[in-house]
Amino acid sequence: MNKKINNSNKIRILLTGANGKLGKLVLKKLIESGFTVSVILRPEQKLGSNFNIFKRQIKVLYCQLSQINSILSISDEFKDITHIVHLAGLVDYQSNYSALYDANVLPTVNLIQAVKLSKNNKVKFIYCSSTSVYRKVKKIPITNSDLPHPISNYGKSKLEAEKKIIESGLDYLILRPPMIYGPDFIEQFSGMFKMIKKGKMFVIGNGENQISLIHQDDASDAFVSAVKCQTKNECLNIAVNHISQIQALKSASEGLQVNIPSRNVFKKLAKLFARLLELKAILTGKKPAIAYDSIDLISTDRWFDCTDSMKVLNWKPKIKPETAIKELAEIYLKNSKN
Repeated sequence: MNKKINNSNKIRILLTGANGKLGKLVLKKLIESGFTVSVILRPEQKLGSNFNIFKRQIKVLYCQLSQINSILSISDEFKDITHIVHLAGLVDYQSNYSALYDANVLPTVNLIQAVKLSKNNKVKFIYCSSTSVYRKVKKIPITNSDLPHPISNYGKSKLEAEKKIIESGLDYLILRPPMIYGPDFIEQFSGMFKMIKKGKMFVIGNGENQISLIHQDDASDAFVSAVKCQTKNECLNIAVNHISQIQALKSASEGLQVNIPSRNVFKKLAKLFARLLELKAILTGKKPAIAYDSIDLISTDRWFDCTDSMKVLNWKPKIKPETAIKELAEIYLKNSKN
């Protein structure tokens, strides 16, 4: 069992992405654990008002992570920190690699440079990567020892950021979550829920493939555990839950109070349909009802053995996907009626 650091007074955390969906959850749990946290925001941003009661434990810093001179303007702040929790980034499967490099790789490189210039050699760099670094897999389940092979520009940008951290010489812990779901992430599931509700959703293939996912509460707990644990220099998959496509559709249908999709469609045909929706979205300037990568995610048999990750982090998931997906669909249904 991995040892945990118990003295929170000695830990000083620098958090990026604090205004993001995952970042807000991680910040709240870090504060509740008794840590002092500095958060980096863009100059035009403000920290959510729900954190006003924690003002004594939060220091807000302003800079542009993609601009090294902007980060160096707060370089003094890097001298005393013990942990960087880097959650900021762009999750987008449609963007080109250049845009994703600027959003995911460049800020990582700049943070590393700022740490080195501060001559603080005690920093542990905790990074939020993604299981998108695995797309072409030769075996199932995927484990921490399997070599990444991304296909999408997003996955490639996350793997490149990982490489920059590993090559930096800093202590690090890289966590790779799968698709995150929960009330704060409901928007990315709204297209699928809408299609199920209208009876337009199909079972892709035979529906028996396993989908990897993690609830927002479990994901945020994992990052807090990464701060508390003494393990370093590892890349850990935290895709702890998996559910069959047909079970996920069943849970969503129950929450939406509609019949379970009963029509099957070939995977290649479903992907072609998604490509056409994306083309229509480009022409109309609107988001596609369901993205190509979403079709790929829910129709590909891809799951993980995260036993080692749970041991290293001294952490395990608490949320069951069958129940949580139904509850998420119920929230969508309630919101769609308002």
